[in-house]
Amino acid sequence: MKVLIVNTFYYPHEVGGAEKSVRILAEELVKKGCDVTILALSDDGVKKIEYINDVKIQRVPIMNLYVPGLQDGGGSGITGKLKKLFWHFFDYYNVVSYFYLSKLINEDFDIVHTNNVSGFSVAVWNVARKKNIPIVHTSRDYYLFNPNCTMYSNGENEQPDSLKIKLLSYVKKIQSRKVDAYVGISHFIHDLHIEHGFFPKALFKQVIYNSIGSNFIDNDRESFYRDDEGVRFGYLGRLDSAKGIENIIHYLKTVDLNFTLMIAGKGNASFVEKLKRKCSQDPRFIFIGQTEISIFFKKIDCLICPSIWNEPMGRVVIESFSYGIPVIGNNVGGIGELINSGKTGFLFDIKSRDSFIDAINNYNSTEYGYLSRNCIECSKEFTDEIYVDRYMELYNSLLSYKSIR
Repeated sequence: MKVLIVNTFYYPHEVGGAEKSVRILAEELVKKGCDVTILALSDDGVKKIEYINDVKIQRVPIMNLYVPGLQDGGGSGITGKLKKLFWHFFDYYNVVSYFYLSKLINEDFDIVHTNNVSGFSVAVWNVARKKNIPIVHTSRDYYLFNPNCTMYSNGENEQPDSLKIKLLSYVKKIQSRKVDAYVGISHFIHDLHIEHGFFPKALFKQVIYNSIGSNFIDNDRESFYRDDEGVRFGYLGRLDSAKGIENIIHYLKTVDLNFTLMIAGKGNASFVEKLKRKCSQDPRFIFIGQTEISIFFKKIDCLICPSIWNEPMGRVVIESFSYGIPVIGNNVGGIGELINSGKTGFLFDIKSRDSFIDAINNYNSTEYGYLSRNCIECSKEFTDEIYVDRYMELYNSLLSYKSIR
């Protein structure tokens, strides 16, 4: 089977979980005997072909003003804002990208599997349809609703029924009729797209959770007990207001509890400094910057995942489970469906201090070994093998259906 996987970026340029998941899928498909080609944006504007772990990567220059995430579009002034405005206008449906990809993508592929398509635009679907190649699309963010990919603005999750989102998604929603099979990486993101009119003609619609790669330690857990000297909480992720870390620091400061919170990750320098100033006189809050997760999870008893924005899945939750670490998480987006409250952790409402305190109290009153073992068992459902097998089944089902027709 010849598969073309389209994603905005590809290893070693990994912006977030999407790039990790696409890389795992590509390399595991190769192990299954597939001929895999990645189509991604070049970070230096040069068209080139390279091979990494037997995966062919074709990097191409962006057919727009600048590369998102790598260039600021000209700065924060008026010129920069105008460039960003024109960038989004061109990316709404990139005609130049359509003609460029039409010459680049040939009819030899059995499947075109699109993921994050920012920079290519949904024009890639028209190219595949014109060449009669079946299209699979996986939603790993909210790009089809809003080009900011998060649907989070001014401290709030944007509503898909708002006039703004309806206008931003109108053309993409029409173009989504060309997709033959649709996948969401959680029930939340899957249902959100389907319920709001995307992919109405898709023959297959399903949820395939991401794998977390090689992080699994199975039952090689050194202990299943709490530290008697206090609760060792941890936070792992981007340091950003949308991630809820500021709220948690505020709540924990009011708790009558012997604890430490180890904060791992990086973010905007001014925001990080703001957090550090708030905690400067409190040794319970420990900032460690970026770190290896294998080291981090051995230093904590419980992960707090307080994201305010609707995380499409929340990979860090399953990564935590794989180390036997229960999670206290905000009940939004894909995070809420990953945590089995009372078995692998506890859920709370980030807007309510009392809800957060209740989650902590429930965690403290539950036998730790019970939680930890449940976490490890849950994580075994997110292996690379399960992940790639589900995509292989989808590809084969789609090709079988197409051949019958």
